Amino acid sequence: MKIIFLEGIRRSIFFKRSIVIVAVVVGMTSGFSKMQDMDNNRRPYIVQAEGNIEDEEKPVIRFSGKVKLTVEKGKEIRIPNTMAQDNIDGNITKKIKVTVKKGTKKYLKIARAIKRNKKIKFVSTGNYVITYTVSDKAGNKTVKKRYIAVIRSRKRQAAKLHE
Repeated sequence: MKIIFLEGIRRSIFFKRSIVIVAVVVGMTSGFSKMQDMDNNRRPYIVQAEGNIEDEEKPVIRFSGKVKLTVEKGKEIRIPNTMAQDNIDGNITKKIKVTVKKGTKKYLKIARAIKRNKKIKFVSTGNYVITYTVSDKAGNKTVKKRYIAVIRSRKRQAAKLHE
C-alpha cells in the first residue's frame, strides 16, 4: 500500500493506524481519510491510500473439547463449541456451515442443532462426521472435522453378555 500526503510531507509524525486500516479493510482500494498527529495537534492531514490488502490467509477454526467423541445411542449430548477467526474479518463464527454425515447419508436436523448449540440425540449406532466449513470475505476457505462414534448403550452390551 502506498500512502500519499496531499498536504505536504512532514517527518516524524506518527498517525493513528486504525483509521488507515479501517479504510482499507472495508474494501476501499483507494480513499481519503483525515488523520491527526499522535500529539493531538488536531491538525488534519488528508491522506490518500492506494492499493489494497490482499487477504491470502485462511480463517482458523478452533474446537473447544475433543475432536473425537464417543456417545451412547439414545443419550443426549451437546457438541462442544466451535469458533472461527480470520486475520482481517475478525470473528466469523456465525459464518460457519455445519454438515453431518454417516456414510453417504446427510443429517440436516442434527447439523442445525449443532449450529444452534442445542442438545442432540443419536438414534442409530455408527460413525458420524461433523464437517465445519467457513470462508472469509476474500474467499479463503477452511474445513475442519469432528468425529462422533455412537455405540450401543453399555447396559445393553452387559445384558447381551449375560444371555
